[in-house]
Amino acid sequence: YYVPFRSLERLSLSGCHIDLATFIPFCQRLRVLRLNTTGLVDMSNITVHSASLEELVVEHGNRWTGRTRTHISVDSPVLKQLTASFHACGNIGVSILAPMLDKVWWRCSYAKPIYGLGLWGLSEVGFNTNAGRGACVQLPSVHVLSLHISPVQDSVSFPNADLSFAAEIDKHMVTNFSGLDLHLSTKGHMFGTFVLHLLGMHRIHTALRNLKIVLLRSE
Repeated sequence: YYVPFRSLERLSLSGCHIDLATFIPFCQRLRVLRLNTTGLVDMSNITVHSASLEELVVEHGNRWTGRTRTHISVDSPVLKQLTASFHACGNIGVSILAPMLDKVWWRCSYAKPIYGLGLWGLSEVGFNTNAGRGACVQLPSVHVLSLHISPVQDSVSFPNADLSFAAEIDKHMVTNFSGLDLHLSTKGHMFGTFVLHLLGMHRIHTALRNLKIVLLRSE
């Protein structure tokens, strides 16, 4: 049982086990929440539902394993800024309901590729907001999806590759986007067919306005 914190507006939690789904509703005026769950292997579910929260920062330095279902759930109608960084070894559920979200910095790194197409595996998904700049005026901000892709061993097989790969990317699209940064570690492999397939995915094809490809070649 928690006592209501009626005047609390800013809260930082680090290194402590807490039932966020139960605790956060007792902070009815909370505007800024910072969570650092590094070292807490049992914090596999992060649930933040708040009618007042405007900024959320989540940092999880551990590698979540596939032994438990990991889920990140955020429901905040006035949330404007979201920062999240975490690692993944297994399946992750993501649910972000924040219609006023304006600034995002999101990173999910995979310990090993568990989603991919052909010989190309997904190693990191990012989502961030780039402030628009013009010669004389401030342009609207642009949301950019960032994918880090690298070849895996030929023996690796991705089950239901098309559907699972698209679904994994889709869950990290926490708001609408118009830019794609594609980081490819080619290791001498041809990548044209894969890129065309990726750009043909419905969610990417219908939203994309700007594309940047970064090639990371290694001998």
